[in-house]
Amino acid sequence: ENRITAIMLVDDTVSTPEGLKIGDDESKIEELYGTDYEKDGTLYVYSAPAGEGGEQQLRINADNGKVSGINFVYVAEGSEE
Repeated sequence: ENRITAIMLVDDTVSTPEGLKIGDDESKIEELYGTDYEKDGTLYVYSAPAGEGGEQQLRINADNGKVSGINFVYVAEGSEE
């Protein structure tokens, strides 16, 4: 079965539905998505349950006070992602 498991935004020509894009100030992350996240260094991870026991994640990298990467990821139940 084929399915899309990740979407990666790589430049500022596309934004998330909430309006976050590459190059935005890091402070805009919490402004748009709140404080319910896990942080590992420069990576913010927002998680929510998804179908079939998996989890959907919004992963945002911020370097030097700017958003440098945005990834939407589906993590299947039992995967090591």
